[in-house]
Amino acid sequence: MRLIKKLERESWRILFNFLIAILAITSVILFHKNTILTTSLLIIFSIVGLLFWRSKLTLAIFIFCGLAFGIAEIFVSSFSVWTYVYSGSLKVPTWLFILWGITGAFIQQTSREIRKLGVKE
Repeated sequence: MRLIKKLERESWRILFNFLIAILAITSVILFHKNTILTTSLLIIFSIVGLLFWRSKLTLAIFIFCGLAFGIAEIFVSSFSVWTYVYSGSLKVPTWLFILWGITGAFIQQTSREIRKLGVKE
């Protein structure tokens, strides 16, 4: 009985994680031409996710991934490895930093929920 309740509780958390990820990806696909709208939506999804997760570690991972991979995108774009059609002065869209942050938080939180289900290394 405990396993069933644990599975129900954690499966809802995993579904929430996927909902945030799907909303983030969908907003980028649909609104990538409008940088302000895309950035605003991703900020809203980030705030909702971070409030739901309530984890300092997740916040740290969000910030680290957003900055580290956002800077990596700037570096790679400066060598014309790839380019963005709708970019800002940094040669990458501003929403990309937030999307990388969401990605890091999603991976951390989803792996945490899977571990709670009893899946170990």
